[in-house]
Amino acid sequence: EMDEFDQMKAGELKVLCKEYGLKVSGKKAELQQRLRGHFQLMASSDSTSDSVIDDYKSMTVQDLRDACKARSIETKGKKKNDLIKDLRDDDSFAREISAEIMKNPQKDSSATYRTISELLEEAVDTGENDALKNILAGIREKNAEEPKYVDVTIKSLGMEPDKFTVGG
Repeated sequence: EMDEFDQMKAGELKVLCKEYGLKVSGKKAELQQRLRGHFQLMASSDSTSDSVIDDYKSMTVQDLRDACKARSIETKGKKKNDLIKDLRDDDSFAREISAEIMKNPQKDSSATYRTISELLEEAVDTGENDALKNILAGIREKNAEEPKYVDVTIKSLGMEPDKFTVGG
């Protein structure tokens, strides 16, 4: 099932990743998964990922080491900034896993999931991110346009198109 992230360009996905403090590098599919995980995590918890990041900065080095050890992250010889980076990377990975589970839920799973579309609409309604609002408005406009493909038949070869792409 397609969602708004599938319709976004890589540049738009990177803007959103940056807005939400997520890792910006990677392929388009990785960016989509990262954002799906982020929105699902936001929906499943009372706090946003920004407050998690702020909590890491306010933690002592020993508290950060303890948090890393609880997640089986190596702490030996690492400074505070390195520990924070490792915890953020682990959080990002957890969001990606969560997104993958939502995209491909088990058939026998009794858990109900909210769609990415619902989560994005909720995020836009909060009014906290103008970039997301503008990108979704652009996607809605593009979806409302007439398709740009043309039926072509090459009579000399007797061929007819059997596959159409969005771009034409």
